[in-house]
Amino acid sequence: MLMKNKLMNTLGQRLKEIRMEKKLSLQDIGNKIGVSRQAISKWEQDPNIKISATNLASLCKFLGVNINWLLHGKGEKNAISDNNSSMEIDKTDVILPLYTEGSMQNLGDMKLEIKIMDKKIPFPARIIYDADVREENAACITANDRSMTPVIPEGTVVGMDISNREIKDGNVYIIDHKGMLKIRVLYREPQGGVRAKPYNTLEYNDESLNQESFRVIGKMFGYYVVVK
Repeated sequence: MLMKNKLMNTLGQRLKEIRMEKKLSLQDIGNKIGVSRQAISKWEQDPNIKISATNLASLCKFLGVNINWLLHGKGEKNAISDNNSSMEIDKTDVILPLYTEGSMQNLGDMKLEIKIMDKKIPFPARIIYDADVREENAACITANDRSMTPVIPEGTVVGMDISNREIKDGNVYIIDHKGMLKIRVLYREPQGGVRAKPYNTLEYNDESLNQESFRVIGKMFGYYVVVK
């Protein structure tokens, strides 16, 4: 006998569940987000479907659902806003923990000189989705100096995948260097060393790091600039 509240294993099953719950037709959704009813039908039936970030954002906003629930079946189904924040948060934003230099905190199998702030901040869901990063592995920091300008200006909110700490030459990582958070392009060197390169080479120098002096917190997957 089938369980009444069986787990919805695919994005399509969850989409159909919420569509039926809201008594919407395929055409209703298609008209609202600007795609055909055939496209919606395919989304519901194809277990390997990949919806574009733009359509996914429109879909979640129209249906009022949590993007992480629709994508992965995790978290609350219904999108909710953070009433404790003075910041108005769009329903297609994901609320991520913000890491700063501070007290010792556990991070997986490592302990780093970082602090998880009580106040979390919104991060565009479409950036996370396009990077194929799971929400539970996503966190962010703010760029606190000019070392990565002009690509990453001071004050930029940088998203990092804390499950991805394997160094691949030329990628950007967030590292803990003797208790200081840094955003750097990393290159492996002989005998386990790493060269940490800033984009702003006029004001900042490359650094050669040994294994004992730094730890990788996560790989950067995207960022957005806050204009004040």
